[in-house]
Amino acid sequence: MEKVILKQVVESLEALGILTSLKLPVYTSFKLSVFLKNVSPLVEAYEKERNKLINEYGTEDTEKPGTFNIKDEEKIKEFNEKIMEVLNEEIEVKIPEINAKELGAIEIEPKYLISLTWLIKE
Repeated sequence: MEKVILKQVVESLEALGILTSLKLPVYTSFKLSVFLKNVSPLVEAYEKERNKLINEYGTEDTEKPGTFNIKDEEKIKEFNEKIMEVLNEEIEVKIPEINAKELGAIEIEPKYLISLTWLIKE
């Protein structure tokens, strides 16, 4: 098990989703699938806490049900402090060793690769 900051995982979810939708070598796909399965409960716990904070600090937009707004500057500051406290948590998870060469000739935009630098090695 290795330690990683939850924020790194959360910020990588979109890129990980893209990677898992691409045709990769079997073993690389397997490693990514196992990793995602292991971090899913942690991400779900984060989302649950984030939603609690949104409900606590925000007010629902009457024109867009399900959308919340935080208008008070002090509440925004408190919300951001609390959410960063959660995101900066160190979590322990087995991080797969993925070498860039394992990804083969896939095409993926650099903006996604940037969020995966902690996971993919040269």
